[in-house]
Amino acid sequence: MTRTILLSSLAMLAGWAVEITGEDIAFSNQEGNDFTLGIHQMKKTDTGWVIKGFSDRHNINIYVTSGEQCSDGMSDRSYADTVKVEVSDTGTLNGCGG
Repeated sequence: MTRTILLSSLAMLAGWAVEITGEDIAFSNQEGNDFTLGIHQMKKTDTGWVIKGFSDRHNINIYVTSGEQCSDGMSDRSYADTVKVEVSDTGTLNGCGG
């Protein structure tokens, strides 16, 4: 089964995005710290999803809270989920997704 989730930053000025397609997690940011990893864990929780990927060079942990409406702060657009992303060499990022 292919599951696609597009996650983006809370404010477009933050300049990062995560896309989960099939078995891959793609991360990009305006600093050029772009990478794609295989999904090592995708777990349904009481509040949403936990998705993790890692390699010798990169780690990413994604926490999706479903049904918690989120706004990107730059437009009138609302998203269905809130997202916290922990990225090696970048830190913790908060955003919206769905």
